[in-house]
Amino acid sequence: MLVLNLDADLYSSTIYVLRHFRPWIRRGTLVYLDDMAVPDHEGRAFAEFMRETGLRFAPLCADRALCCQFYECLGAAGDASI
Repeated sequence: MLVLNLDADLYSSTIYVLRHFRPWIRRGTLVYLDDMAVPDHEGRAFAEFMRETGLRFAPLCADRALCCQFYECLGAAGDASI
């Protein structure tokens, strides 16, 4: 199982890491994002990554302010092999 603990903060570094690890992200992969309070950075990168790849993620938990968020990859829509 892969666990990505992203403390990248900025859009450019977050999208770089997500794209780099794409070949290993599959159903069951866990992704932790620590700075979702600034929507133009980690939030934008994560949303863009999901659009680009077709991967779906389910939220598992978050802090009260929704700044720190934890997700599990459900795989791609319509693809049972991931």
